[in-house]
Amino acid sequence: MAVAGRSWTRAFVLPLLALLTSGATAVGPGPDRYRVRTDCGAMRDCFTRIQAALDAADRDSAPRWITVDIGPGTFREKLVLRRNRVRLVGRGAARTRLWFDAVAEHAGRYDRAHWGTAGSATLTIDADEVAVTGVTIENAYDYLANDALPSGDPRKIANSQGVAVMLDTRSDRVAFDRVAILGYQDTLFTRGRRAVVRDSLIAGNIDFIFGSGMLLIERSEIRSRRRAAPTPPGDFASFITAPSTQLSQPIGIVVHRSRLTREPGVEDASVALGRPWHPTTTFADGRYA
Repeated sequence: MAVAGRSWTRAFVLPLLALLTSGATAVGPGPDRYRVRTDCGAMRDCFTRIQAALDAADRDSAPRWITVDIGPGTFREKLVLRRNRVRLVGRGAARTRLWFDAVAEHAGRYDRAHWGTAGSATLTIDADEVAVTGVTIENAYDYLANDALPSGDPRKIANSQGVAVMLDTRSDRVAFDRVAILGYQDTLFTRGRRAVVRDSLIAGNIDFIFGSGMLLIERSEIRSRRRAAPTPPGDFASFITAPSTQLSQPIGIVVHRSRLTREPGVEDASVALGRPWHPTTTFADGRYA
């Protein structure tokens, strides 16, 4: 299904991007801004872990926006965001990095249904009206080391998916702006409702943008990463998208005004645009053939 750029922008993008600039709408009992720093010193309402700030925000039930201001640094955390109306604001993707290294083979304990892929996510968003800007979110599992192991090696795991960002079933109106979302297999998992990624980088190799949600990627770079395993002649080494769009939805995964790039080691004609479970993948402006 083709989607015209202007109508899509009016109906989908503008309401989501408004999340990045909307102000507080109500007064609550606590602060409307929490800070995360590697060293808080004497700073008030400050935490050294991002999840601690999210938990503090979650205890505020007022229908207002709360900002979690993340300073420069590297934070090894596995995050779950469940509160509506939260902004995660970093100092830029080059300066604020959030990472974890869970992998599906061992991550079932993190998911309510014991599904390892979902459980592997570095950042899970299960909330309405969330804005994320100026951070790198990475699943840093050593996919290449496992990929390089020969078939039959007892050290090789079968379920090597490592999600960086998961938009869970309750998520809606989620906006990412000027972020980097990095992984290898299954980098960005959308199974909620509406989300937009704008002016950002998404990197991976196997089905690295996938799921059943409605996702717009606009003015962004989609970077294919190399594989360590040899690719049989005539096969694709990598797939960018793997949508599972429901027939009841008007759209699924849409890429618009974006660039497809590759890192060194990715060979010509080795990457497919997608392998949809249903024929619903659309590159609306047609510049990727």
